[in-house]
Amino acid sequence: MRKQFLVFVLLLASVLVASRYIYIYPCAQPILYKIGSVDPKFGVKEDQLLKDLKSAENIWEKPTAKNIFDYDPQGPLTVNFVYDTRQALKTDIGQQEKNLTSQNQSLDTQIKNYETQIAQFKKKNEDLNAEIAKWNSQGGAPPDVYDQLLIRQKDLQQEADRLNQLAKSLNQKTGNYNAGILKINNTIQTFNQKLSVKPEEGIYDSGTNSIDIFFITDKNELVHTLAHEFGHARGLGHLDDPQAIMYPQTSTTITATPGDVTSLENVCARRSYWEVLRSGLLELSHAINN
Repeated sequence: MRKQFLVFVLLLASVLVASRYIYIYPCAQPILYKIGSVDPKFGVKEDQLLKDLKSAENIWEKPTAKNIFDYDPQGPLTVNFVYDTRQALKTDIGQQEKNLTSQNQSLDTQIKNYETQIAQFKKKNEDLNAEIAKWNSQGGAPPDVYDQLLIRQKDLQQEADRLNQLAKSLNQKTGNYNAGILKINNTIQTFNQKLSVKPEEGIYDSGTNSIDIFFITDKNELVHTLAHEFGHARGLGHLDDPQAIMYPQTSTTITATPGDVTSLENVCARRSYWEVLRSGLLELSHAINN
């Protein structure tokens, strides 16, 4: 029994010694990913998402000259596009802004047309009053001229009534436009409140080995978010540099900083089995103590 124990100890010691000289390369194989669910309300085609994902890959692969990620329909890492409240609010804001822009352009045209008609009405009214004054200074107009002046006066009164109705209609439309501005401001406020509670546009879940993208603002911001979550999937943590891909808050930056590259190189650095084992034991000890 004692001999067997000594043999076991010697074998264990040999393994521990050998483990210091046997190395692993964490980034020797790329992480394979696939597109999972894409909510149709995003209105984005899968081929475009694949291009954006490739752009996110390049952010890490170009500066390191390493193949870090690869698309594979059967890949273990799943990228989902989940249409949540924030995306719905953003879409609503975009539609409201579009509607308001259209309303504003229409109102501008109608107001300019109204002002032109008012100017023409004033000119007709001035001409009529001048002609009436002329005939009054001459002791009165002949019957036929008088009848024509009455017809013109009646026409002007009808035009005045029509212009007053048009003014009321424009005031109502302006009120609706202002109400639209108030509504969009309230929607933006709600959107900002949602962002303050849940600011991330995407998240990596190591438990399910998945990335969920919650909303899309523009191309660069989406590529940045994808690259950021790819970084987490590769084992990178956050950085304090606002220009970094791994900065906690999203941006439109699509170029890795030196800090990003250094973080990736550290994660991908060659390690001995002993270092990996030691690191794992330390993490386990830390988890047990906490």
